[in-house]
Amino acid sequence: MECSIYKQTLKRPLFSEEWKIFNYYASRIRSLFIYRELIDEIDHQVMKVLVSAPSPTLLPNLHSLEWWDERDSLLPLLQALLAPTIRSLMLFRPIAGNHSFAKSALLASLAARCPHIEEFVCPYSRNSDEHSDSVSESVCGWSKLVRIETGVLNTRALAHLASLPSLKFLDFVSCGFVNSTQPNSIPTFTSKLDEISITAPSLPIRILRNVHFASCQSVVLRHDDYDSLLSNPLDILDLIASLSQCFSSVEKLAVKFSSLLVNNLTDPRFVLSFKAVTPLLSFNCLRTVNLSYFCASAIDDAAVKMMAQSWPQLERLYLGSRSRWPIPPCLTFTGIVHLIRHCQHLHDIAVPFRASLMDNDSEPFSETVPNAKITHIYVMKSPIDAAIVAALACQLHTLLPNLTDMRQYFPWNPLCYTQGLKRSVEWGRVEELLKELVKDAK
Repeated sequence: MECSIYKQTLKRPLFSEEWKIFNYYASRIRSLFIYRELIDEIDHQVMKVLVSAPSPTLLPNLHSLEWWDERDSLLPLLQALLAPTIRSLMLFRPIAGNHSFAKSALLASLAARCPHIEEFVCPYSRNSDEHSDSVSESVCGWSKLVRIETGVLNTRALAHLASLPSLKFLDFVSCGFVNSTQPNSIPTFTSKLDEISITAPSLPIRILRNVHFASCQSVVLRHDDYDSLLSNPLDILDLIASLSQCFSSVEKLAVKFSSLLVNNLTDPRFVLSFKAVTPLLSFNCLRTVNLSYFCASAIDDAAVKMMAQSWPQLERLYLGSRSRWPIPPCLTFTGIVHLIRHCQHLHDIAVPFRASLMDNDSEPFSETVPNAKITHIYVMKSPIDAAIVAALACQLHTLLPNLTDMRQYFPWNPLCYTQGLKRSVEWGRVEELLKELVKDAK
């Protein structure tokens, strides 16, 4: 073999004795990572030799393969690497418009080539119905899947996954194809999953009403098509109601919008009412709630009190923290006290509120046990009056004795920027006083 400045190449094919040496070392390899820049260092002559190897597979004991090169010309080498011993397989970058029949054929044959797959990641299949059908075909041939991250899965593939007791992580794209008029065809996942991530390219997200998960620790729902969101009004009530019907038990819940323009985060369709949140109150095991993309200006102290009483195990709450809504929040410091009182495991809060004072001898302030876990609060766009800075710092220190950081950021919306600067000064003063109080307490 010769090594040029840029590529490794061969002057002739390998002979039998040389293949014995190659196979000796190849049998030791358990994991292989391939990406475009790395494979470009190998000359096409080497490729031709590798794909014509006398053994059935190049790496007979390979357990993990990551192949992040999308070129069809290299598929013969990928096929030569696919061994029955592979347990973890990750394929192709999700490049738009790079669909091919060759890749579809390969994806459809994966179960036959690698029958013992436990982890499968193929974000590439999100870009094509044809590739998704091929992936669904292979998924139905795997019985030991633990983790799968892919595109659209058809009804048959979802039903197969629902039957697997080994499955713990499921990430797929919903396109609303499940027929709810045929109850026997609706997949029900009975095993406990650690995490489910559903990406919805269009609205409404019908599949949430047609698939049931009996037990799941974490749920992430994403919407990533901005054009679809503009053409289809977002029904928050329907969205959250369908979530509550789809899942029986959840510990972590997040709803995210990955491709929204900043200015449209003030759209009325994203206003979150307490009525919309009500279906989630039955999830009394919730530890994390992330509804940060919605506008929470309408959520008041009474609503937060009911949420806090319904979610006693709550550890993290993100509510309206990514919204650029210009209307001040209805929630006051009293609502934050309700959270501290009823959620004793709480250690991360990101909820806009209006800074206010309470009577130290009144309920709920006087009946709230101090929370030493919380060291920071995201105050963001929370309004505050300069006249109450010192008193508010004292009340915060009473309930949160280790609080020293009032985290904040300026909204990107220029209309809110000036107000943000003023609030930043006052919250900065609160932070300085808190640090002094904590220092004096020690």
